[in-house]
Amino acid sequence: MARKSVFLDVDSSLRERNYLLAKDPAEDEMEKFFSQAAADRQIQQPKLVKPSPGMCLKTKDVKTGKKMFMNICVTEEIPAPKDISETELERIVSSEEMSDFRVPMSIGEIHVEQDNKGSKVDVCDIAVNTKFFKKIQTMRSFKEIFLAIVLEGVQEKYSLTLDNEMIILKNKKSMGTLQVHRLRPMEMKEKMGEKTQTQNKLPSLTNILPQEQNKRKLIEAISSPDRQEPKYRLLQKKDNQFVLYAEIYLPYIISHEEISLSIGEDRLILDSNYYFLDIFMDNVDRDRCISIFNKINKFLTITMVHKDAPKVAKTEQIENAKSQPEYRLYRKPEDSTHLYLAVSLPKIKSANDINLELGMDEVRMETPNYFLNLFVDFEIDADRSTNNFDDSQKLLTVTMTHLKAQKSP
Repeated sequence: MARKSVFLDVDSSLRERNYLLAKDPAEDEMEKFFSQAAADRQIQQPKLVKPSPGMCLKTKDVKTGKKMFMNICVTEEIPAPKDISETELERIVSSEEMSDFRVPMSIGEIHVEQDNKGSKVDVCDIAVNTKFFKKIQTMRSFKEIFLAIVLEGVQEKYSLTLDNEMIILKNKKSMGTLQVHRLRPMEMKEKMGEKTQTQNKLPSLTNILPQEQNKRKLIEAISSPDRQEPKYRLLQKKDNQFVLYAEIYLPYIISHEEISLSIGEDRLILDSNYYFLDIFMDNVDRDRCISIFNKINKFLTITMVHKDAPKVAKTEQIENAKSQPEYRLYRKPEDSTHLYLAVSLPKIKSANDINLELGMDEVRMETPNYFLNLFVDFEIDADRSTNNFDDSQKLLTVTMTHLKAQKSP
């Protein structure tokens, strides 16, 4: 996502009030930082839910004429709306009085997929309660209202103008890969009517009924976290004044692919759907910077080298921190659909210490002692790939499945 940035000159005293600069990571303030982050993680950590396919809707953007698909998907983690009859629904529609009937749903981010013709199309996933979805499948009036509020909800969230004439695909329950939804536990409790310490009224996304003159609030958005500045710290080690470390806590991030990171000579900008950070530094050699995101503890660690530092290989910039383990990439005879990776991790005691990410053609593995980043000439289907850590042999085995491999029935 591209954003126009405004560069400002600020004095060092102002910068030091906005972040903590430490000379040793073992200082008390640093420990307090991590302790608080760990406590926050228990409270703030969103629940990650991957729903199941329900049905797929096809429409188009009125302004551009571009096709758009909406995947209606289901999960028990989204609370069900109040159980009312068709008669009660008709009364709500025709009444001028406000009603407490709402349909909770999680509207995901728009992602790009390929349709049957290989063309790129925009897709949005909308997650609802499983039981409620079954209800709209059998009751026409509920289905009509539901489709109307889904359309309006997506339009409102993304400022789109979509065609009201939607097509329900008969032989396809979803377009592309369903995305993971982030649900906030506190908000889930509020939606379910449980009391919490903060009883803030959740925003209604929009007012919607099929007839424009009779609009009512019928949709309740399960909101994503507001975009905010993340907690972070900058530090240097006493024995290496040429290297500056940034550690940034990103509890709502799942993968490094969600993070846009830009590092200049005097500035670091981090951008994502949930966080924005803009800090100033001095004389950084951007070509010798390294960033690692740990999916387990949700910390992004950035190693930045001063432009006057002696020229060394990138791996030496983080010496005494993490080393590259011994590994082997291989294939088995007469098996073109899988690629295997074996990694020796003699210092690792448990699989819980291993953070593994698979991209389309990339493997990233990080532990407290090791770091491995490989690009492979192989299209990886991460959802169908597996891994296993043998703690007796200290061996991690990753079985990667090709994206075009035939799926098992």
